[in-house]
Amino acid sequence: MDSKSTPNTIEELIELIDSLKSQGEIYEQKFSIRIEGSSVNYQNSARNLLHYIALRKNDIRELQTHLGHLGISRLGKAEMHIRESINAVKTNLIKINELPHEAIQTGIEAFINEKQILNAHTDDLLGPLDNSDRQTRIMVTLPLESSFDSSLVKKMLKSGMDIARINCAHDNEEVWSKMISNVRSASEKLNKPCKISMDLGGPKLRTGDIEQGPRVQKIPTSKNAYGQTSHPTRVIIKPFEANDEHEIVKSSEITLFISANDFEKIKLKDIVSFRDTRNKARSLTVEDLNDKYAVLSCAKTSYVSDTTRYNIKRNKEIIASGFFKNIAFIEGFIMVNTGDVIIISNTDEKGKNAIFNNKKELISNAMVSCQVENLYTDTKAGEKIIFDDGEIEGKIIEIRKDKLFVKITYTKPEGAKLKADKGINLPNSNLQIQGLTDKDRQDLKFICKNADMVNFSFVNSACDVHDLYKEFEKLNAPKKLGVIYKIETKKGFNNLPNILLTAFKRDKIGVMIARGDLAVECGWQNLAEIQEELLRICEAAHVPIIWATQVLENLAKKGRPSRAEISDASLGQRAECVMLNKGPYIIHAIKTLDSILCKMAKHRNKKASMLPNLNITE
Repeated sequence: MDSKSTPNTIEELIELIDSLKSQGEIYEQKFSIRIEGSSVNYQNSARNLLHYIALRKNDIRELQTHLGHLGISRLGKAEMHIRESINAVKTNLIKINELPHEAIQTGIEAFINEKQILNAHTDDLLGPLDNSDRQTRIMVTLPLESSFDSSLVKKMLKSGMDIARINCAHDNEEVWSKMISNVRSASEKLNKPCKISMDLGGPKLRTGDIEQGPRVQKIPTSKNAYGQTSHPTRVIIKPFEANDEHEIVKSSEITLFISANDFEKIKLKDIVSFRDTRNKARSLTVEDLNDKYAVLSCAKTSYVSDTTRYNIKRNKEIIASGFFKNIAFIEGFIMVNTGDVIIISNTDEKGKNAIFNNKKELISNAMVSCQVENLYTDTKAGEKIIFDDGEIEGKIIEIRKDKLFVKITYTKPEGAKLKADKGINLPNSNLQIQGLTDKDRQDLKFICKNADMVNFSFVNSACDVHDLYKEFEKLNAPKKLGVIYKIETKKGFNNLPNILLTAFKRDKIGVMIARGDLAVECGWQNLAEIQEELLRICEAAHVPIIWATQVLENLAKKGRPSRAEISDASLGQRAECVMLNKGPYIIHAIKTLDSILCKMAKHRNKKASMLPNLNITE
């Protein structure tokens, strides 16, 4: 069947169906010996398989579209009963053909119109797609580097980014302005449209600041089963200027800095030796060199700080010495284990680890702050509390005026690191937290002037929508500003129809399925059902969906995806947009997602399975 042929009448559709039926019968006759050689219990299964293979030798997506417009089976779920389904489709086509022409046309127009409404709403909110091979847009969270590295932004756009996301929970207006400027500039130079989407922090409970760790850089090495180094680690050394000393450089590569004078003396095969923070002798060998940086190899795991002294040696002679510069602080964290008791405090004091004496007796509990009054007034002893998207679970055992005492009930066997700005969920508590925070109202002033859409975090009810729209009126927000409602709580999910009916007062709206918080709030076992219902409700409302949270997370952060997240990413085809979070390997993640979505576009349109030709041997 010619996949490009376009049937114009019911009679032509019937002819195509007859052709598919005939091809299946030819296959059944051709392989009759194989069918007869099968077990009696599998002979019918063999016939059905052959009819399915015959069907899939064709690209029937155009046929499926026309069948869908007529409101009958598109054969997308007919695998178990191919012959019977084809016969049923033909029967229905014959009955439809007997109807008045006007009735048929009205029905077709209604189906087409509904699809066109969703497409129009999607284009209006998220912008038209630059890549014609896929149907789903890609939203990417901008890393801090995008504020000063315009080349990174260009790479993100070239790789497939359609929407740049800025999270107002991080950084400040100066940084956001630089990010937006780089996106707008790259978009113009590449002639590729890219929308700017900005997240309000919302009333999410988060852990406060935690005391920083020391300035230490670990240089890890890969080891085999015998504990021997299997592959040297690549280390970059760059010259450091004294006037840049206030800057802390973060890079996906292991980068060390030495004085510019010492860097000029380096030659190939030189050795950079030092005693690391554990007083172990270590050395790096110069493998490659240019005027901007040197590439060295390290054979043993090392720890370097800003008090680590290095010697540059050539033929065992020291030609330069100094201290490593610009070592970044290790991000602070609180180490917790199952059975520990930690304190959550309504204070601006930085979090700190538990303190023990020389006899390993507890002197003071670990503490982390959270400055949200309702946390200490709306909770009860015995209620569950969850940190960091479920990595740590606990139970409230005591409540004081400005403190919660929490007993940790679950971590990984080796314990867990609780860091700053990690989410806190109380799925059993009735927290009276809703609407816009004071920071949200301040951030909205910037968003209304600079962004294409605002992502409204933790919307729980129609009252929250009213609150946002009133703020828009005060700020005289442009009508072209889109709103994406992030469904992150059980209350938000239950109230979604009412939220949407209220949200319809503006033209450009969408819904983000924030699966991380939803899973914690509603239970991991319920997430699959909830996200399915969200997809259906929004499709019924002709509202575009953004599929978010941990899509290709391992790939973006570690450079290699898990098998499960590849399957998960492919389900994003059912949404109008898929969101990626930042990571050192974000370019690879964008390219991979673009490839997955392009391939899946041939197989699925929203919930409907589409059937291109199946390329397998006979």
